[in-house]
Amino acid sequence: MVCAADAVGLGACQERTTGRPPALCAQERRDRSVPVQTAWLRDREALADIVSNCGLSERELARQASLGHATINHLLTGRRKSCSVMTARTIADVLGVDFSRLFVTWTR
Repeated sequence: MVCAADAVGLGACQERTTGRPPALCAQERRDRSVPVQTAWLRDREALADIVSNCGLSERELARQASLGHATINHLLTGRRKSCSVMTARTIADVLGVDFSRLFVTWTR
């Protein structure tokens, strides 16, 4: 698989993946010209209310979303205000709400 660093002519990438969705390699992380999308939480309290209304604990949400408990805890407590788009979509899917109700995307 060719990484985005190869695609934009940055040279050979030593961190190619096989059989998995493409992820950022070290070269892509260093190169600011490769666009990266981030999901920003709109309202921490709204997320907490939805989790509570669904009757889920932080740990149960993390388990159902196949995420770490710390990721969920940090979003719910405000320690983190952003996450990957994939993480945000997974959380929204598990909670059964529209992605845009909880998150907004930003591309750098």
